[in-house]
Amino acid sequence: MLHKTLERLRPAPAGALALAALVVGLTFICTQRALAAVLVPNISTLNITVANGATSAFMAFNALPNNPTLITLTDRTPNDGIVGIASFAVTWISTTVPQIVVWTGTASGALVGGQTNAPGTKLATFGIGVEADTALSGVNLRGFQISNTGGSSAAINITQIW
Repeated sequence: MLHKTLERLRPAPAGALALAALVVGLTFICTQRALAAVLVPNISTLNITVANGATSAFMAFNALPNNPTLITLTDRTPNDGIVGIASFAVTWISTTVPQIVVWTGTASGALVGGQTNAPGTKLATFGIGVEADTALSGVNLRGFQISNTGGSSAAINITQIW
């Protein structure tokens, strides 16, 4: 009887222990990545008002260099008669001097896109006289501004997903 009990308490083979350690390690890595996906923000939303004839403050692309940012812009101005919507994917490339911004998307139902290293390049026109343009931060081309020539103040919703 004692002999049978001792046989059951025999240590596990080394291969089984290695497999168990691998499973625990992979579980830890998956848990760590899941927490990062939940806890690290990857979206920002901003509501601004841009007066007629004015340009908004500089807004940086939130993604790291060489990673795309999806930007959606909505002109929510009441009584405009039109809801202006634009969306485009932007990547600012920091490995070049001067830096380059590359974008593709839609604005007011039309396809937009291109690449530039110059500030003031139109990324999209949306609404009535409202457009998004590339902008400099110091000497770095890594953001945009909203300009308004539509005749009245424009209420803009800006969402960035990276």
